[in-house]
Amino acid sequence: NTDGTGYTVLHSFSGSSDGSAPRGTLVQGSDGRLYGTTSAGGSGSAGTIFALDPSDPINSFAVLRQLTAGTDGGTPYAGLTFGADGLLYGVNSAGGNSNWGTIFALNVDGSGYTVLFNFSNATTTGISPYARLVQGADGRLYGSTYLQNNSHIFAINPDGTGFTSLYDLNSATEGNYLRGGV
Repeated sequence: NTDGTGYTVLHSFSGSSDGSAPRGTLVQGSDGRLYGTTSAGGSGSAGTIFALDPSDPINSFAVLRQLTAGTDGGTPYAGLTFGADGLLYGVNSAGGNSNWGTIFALNVDGSGYTVLFNFSNATTTGISPYARLVQGADGRLYGSTYLQNNSHIFAINPDGTGFTSLYDLNSATEGNYLRGGV
């Protein structure tokens, strides 16, 4: 409760099938369920994507996706974004075609997991996104990458087209290691 009473543990992660080290903010879908990520554990040892109904967390907890850090990506440090189209969007800081992370989408039931973008070049796209995506009023997804000397702010269409590096931060004068969202 907002007054500090009624503290309840909704789920304790075991590290094996359900993942470990939950990261990022939970997001609530239009169905009332809470969606989140773990950055480690799971059967692929690269994190999980999960959902639960806060009114019955013990019986409703479900792993939607076991991440492998292979071509699907892994180690999501950020929470998910619930898109206007009803899909969940997120970023992985590792894995993908070049092992520098991915942008992905999936249905709220866990089906249809799709890699929308593979980060591959620190100079042109940035690598290793750590922060949650934000959907702008224009419908595009906005985010940032983490790596020192090559932190980027980027945009991408929800269908995976039109990736654009909007700004490459000068680490000497503007900072680096972007962990917060746009």
